[in-house]
Amino acid sequence: MVALPIGETASRFIVYRVSNIIFQGQLTAQPSFTEWGQGTHYYLADFSSLKRRGKIHIVVNTQKQQLPSSTFIIKPNAYFALTAKSIINMPIQIT
Repeated sequence: MVALPIGETASRFIVYRVSNIIFQGQLTAQPSFTEWGQGTHYYLADFSSLKRRGKIHIVVNTQKQQLPSSTFIIKPNAYFALTAKSIINMPIQIT
């Protein structure tokens, strides 16, 4: 998900590994909602067809600025590796 402030527009995103472009795609505007606050437009950056593993980051270029994401890792079971320990160590409450 890409969040752009009102007044900023973009239509494409670029996926980088270090400084190499490995994927480009079209941003898809999402319906307006205010659950995450006012003044922001949300777009979907779908890079699910990207099969390369490794550390990547996404960049969205608007007319006013370049917006880079934090670097993150693409690998099998990435979310499981991040959350499993918390789930396993979660106290269970029986009532």
